[in-house]
Amino acid sequence: MRFVNLTNNKSHPIISIMKKITYDLPPQITIKENCIYLDIETTGLSKKRDRIYLIGLAKCSGITQFFAESLDEESLILQELLSFIEGCDAIYTYNGTSFDLPFLNTRLKANNLPSMPDIKHTDLYISARNLKPVLRSDNIRQRDIEKIMGIESEDTSDGAMAVKDYFMYLAVKDEDALKRILLHNYCDLTGLTALTDITIYDDFFKDPIPYIDTIDVTRGDALSIHAMLKIQVKPDIYFESPDYSYALNGYSLDITYVLNDNKGKLYYPNYKDYYYLRVEGYAIHKSIATYVDKNFRQKADLSNCFTLFDAGLIDNNNTKSTYPLIKNAIQHSYVSLKNKKES
Repeated sequence: MRFVNLTNNKSHPIISIMKKITYDLPPQITIKENCIYLDIETTGLSKKRDRIYLIGLAKCSGITQFFAESLDEESLILQELLSFIEGCDAIYTYNGTSFDLPFLNTRLKANNLPSMPDIKHTDLYISARNLKPVLRSDNIRQRDIEKIMGIESEDTSDGAMAVKDYFMYLAVKDEDALKRILLHNYCDLTGLTALTDITIYDDFFKDPIPYIDTIDVTRGDALSIHAMLKIQVKPDIYFESPDYSYALNGYSLDITYVLNDNKGKLYYPNYKDYYYLRVEGYAIHKSIATYVDKNFRQKADLSNCFTLFDAGLIDNNNTKSTYPLIKNAIQHSYVSLKNKKES
């Protein structure tokens, strides 16, 4: 979106005497009814000393911003917020658990206003943080995740620059500063709506099977599983290890298992509960391993906590026979990457 001037053109903001700026919802964005995306701009990080000067909200009917033309108008935009979210069933934020919602409630109390209503809250930052191991990125700021997902933003500002622009606007009513502030918040909101897709992974890495539609199996030097998904996953994720690899791309999941003597490795979820048998070359549960001579067993780790499966028993006509292999690849890769980052 580009700011040319503040006119009645529907593609650009309209500032009313109530300091309310409205936009049509971009055509590529769809928001469920009674769901709201929330992003606030503040003069600093202190909930007690600093103020909220801009509240951005997106819902199915469009995007709305409440802007305080002075620090004394914080109470007014907070009242507008409370009215706006009446009847709302769900709120989406990015780091709202730690920042936006606590900040709002502190400022509401300071202005003798009711607290935020008890509404289901989805913090997309938490979903991004859970996805951090497979994204292989140390940066999970909203704009970082947007880039990973291929979301482009016109905004080149950040929260600190927006604060400087706000005080410049208060001092000299610099319209360019105002446009930069509004654009920054607008892009945060539109980016936030696009990040909703990452919540799919919250459940997918726990159990991918409910998302599987069709499966095709190919055997040769390796075992290849091609699955079509019921939903589109974003962002794309790729994983490779010596024993298996996979690619999650849109509506497809492709898994390849390396075979030796027509056998592949199937990893157990909790290596601390297993022992690796040196002679046999696989792991067994510790409850059984107690009966094995200590000279022939060792505590398992992530690299050797596996059993062997016979690829010849995988039936292309029985898709359920591939379920353990699909779950193994998805779940073990996540645990493996998570432990690698924490070590």
